[in-house]
Amino acid sequence: MGKQEGFGVGPSVRPHTMGIWMWGKPMMAKLPSGEPLSVIFLDTEGFAASNISETYDAKIFSVATLLSSYLIYNSVKIIDQGDIDYLELLARRTQLFALRSQMTKSKWFEEFNHDLLRFPPLVWVVQDFVQQTADEESPTEWLHQIMETSSREEGDYDINLLGIFDTVDCHTLFLPATKKHLLQDLSKATEEELTPEYKEERDRLTHKLKTGLVPKEKNGRPITGPELATLLEILVTAANEGSLAEIPGRWQVFIDQLQSSALEDCAAFYESDIHMLLSSYENSAVNETELLEWHYSSLDKATTLLKQLLFGLEEAIVEAVNGLNTTSTEKFEKIWDLNEKKIQLKCGEVQRQLELEAEEKLQVPVLPMKTHGLVREQEQVREACVTSYRDQVGHLRDNAAFERQLSQLQTGLRYIFGAVTLKNNVAMEELLHSSMNWHWKSSERGALTRTGYHAQLQPSRLLSRLPPAEPQWCLKRAVSLLMKKNSTNLFSVF
Repeated sequence: MGKQEGFGVGPSVRPHTMGIWMWGKPMMAKLPSGEPLSVIFLDTEGFAASNISETYDAKIFSVATLLSSYLIYNSVKIIDQGDIDYLELLARRTQLFALRSQMTKSKWFEEFNHDLLRFPPLVWVVQDFVQQTADEESPTEWLHQIMETSSREEGDYDINLLGIFDTVDCHTLFLPATKKHLLQDLSKATEEELTPEYKEERDRLTHKLKTGLVPKEKNGRPITGPELATLLEILVTAANEGSLAEIPGRWQVFIDQLQSSALEDCAAFYESDIHMLLSSYENSAVNETELLEWHYSSLDKATTLLKQLLFGLEEAIVEAVNGLNTTSTEKFEKIWDLNEKKIQLKCGEVQRQLELEAEEKLQVPVLPMKTHGLVREQEQVREACVTSYRDQVGHLRDNAAFERQLSQLQTGLRYIFGAVTLKNNVAMEELLHSSMNWHWKSSERGALTRTGYHAQLQPSRLLSRLPPAEPQWCLKRAVSLLMKKNSTNLFSVF
């Protein structure tokens, strides 16, 4: 200010300082102990320029920080959360860069410089500051309060620049001038043209810096000129060779977060849409063709929604769509497997229930009964069971379990029918034996006359109670039994 020598300040929006500028001639100063000290000033290009990447900013910050024994960080008007986040991001990248730089350079590796991993004191200077701090707190207290109350979405993450830098102080500067042409180029301003508030706060900052000066050290001792030159060469070479940790920029972080959030929301939409179908079936078994078609429809709707959320971000869309396909496929496979088990369970339940009903129906007729009547009754039961099975689980016919359980139902019915038929045959024999015994007991007592005997045991009456397919068998059976008792009476009857 008011000087034509020193680092320039450009009056336009274009950056004036490019990269890192070093003031060639050291300024001689004294430490509080009285020991002489050579002070070298560095000036860096401003951060977050429109044509500069965050990786470039990180290189500038890393080299300047690791070369310095005292770091001044400038911002304008206010400190916000974005400033703190960005400074912390740069500082953490610098930590990794410092370690990599030493480990890859044999010139410095002969004697590991632990002090290189120790950051210098930080003074955060807020220029053009006109606000009031709360409760008359100092600028440093204000900055610490911001860092303590700031939060991240991750609950276990603490933002703490105090854990990176030796100390963190804050100093504010009022407007240096009130005229536009002076504010555009302060090198033209005289001391008298500067505002009193600015001069007072500037002088306090100068005093703070002079009293806080410490030499750059290497393993506990002041660094020499040749060592500083070697360190500078190492840091610049390492920065240009890519030793700086690859950390995504804020825009990339935003894109990643947007992509992740969109993918999560669309996956939830897909799952919700699938469950609409399952709920319509009351979470019972669903037709496989319908379920598969619904899956493709839900995935298509979710993909369309995803593309709308990431409109214009082609790379993010491709990655997110692939992620959605993977996620939806995993979810659908679980739903499909569960539905498969539900189909098998449903078909099996219906099959067993119909078999029980068939047994109950065939217990109603009084045995013995005519064979053709029993066969007709069994056929009616079979048709009723098959029809009921198709009515209840016919919508599941696409699954192999449908035909498998239907086949088992028909097999089970055949076993049931066979058991009933056998029971009917036994009942026939019991009826025949009962009739024969009654006849012999009556004839021995002489209770029946020839006419009465003929009336009680005539073939038409006896055989009318037997199935039509059995009359010859019954006659032969009757003849065989009766001949053992009384052949005369038998032939007189038949």
